[in-house]
Amino acid sequence: MSTYYGSCLSNFFKVKDLEKFEEWISKFPELETFGPELGAVEGETKDYVAFGSTEIGIPEYMPTEDGEDIEVDFISDLYKHLREGEVAIVQEIGNEKLLYFTGYSLVIDWQGNTKYFSIADAYDWANEKYGREICRCD
Repeated sequence: MSTYYGSCLSNFFKVKDLEKFEEWISKFPELETFGPELGAVEGETKDYVAFGSTEIGIPEYMPTEDGEDIEVDFISDLYKHLREGEVAIVQEIGNEKLLYFTGYSLVIDWQGNTKYFSIADAYDWANEKYGREICRCD
């Protein structure tokens, strides 16, 4: 069995409290944060953030001080930081050698509503469109 290698990246979004967001996301050492200095939104310079990692996908675990990992619902925790009216999109891609390539986007709003989009949805569309089972890439 091979090891899965994932990466993730978010869009830029506004948070309620930048310090609290940075304190929370710093608990995930593999994640790198980006701020308004990258030109998230023209003319806006306050509280816009994004994050990403080439080392992990969307975190499922958070390390603790005693070296153990605890399971987390990263997306559910993320929405609590979003300012009213804000929407975060987090994308993950990954692979397990040339056996499996995965990718998806999660859309989450400030109220905790989420929508999942998978690149595998292309197969459902193609199978329906062409009336046959299309060979998969994995």
